[in-house]
Amino acid sequence: MPGRLFDTNHLSAAVDDRGDVRGRPQRMRRAGHRFGTCVPVLCELEVRLIHTRNRDHNMRVLRRLLETIRI
Repeated sequence: MPGRLFDTNHLSAAVDDRGDVRGRPQRMRRAGHRFGTCVPVLCELEVRLIHTRNRDHNMRVLRRLLETIRI
């Protein structure tokens, strides 16, 4: 199965729902693609999200995304 790796920029764009970064992986996953990221990316993103106005909402979005992304 093809795999994709999310870096900080892509995962951040998925949380912010910029472009089609959030919707496209869901469609690709249904087609059999797998997605992953690594701990340093999550650490960078968490620091970024902590300092946003919508921190709680953004953290919920991230948790939902991580249900389909391997670490």
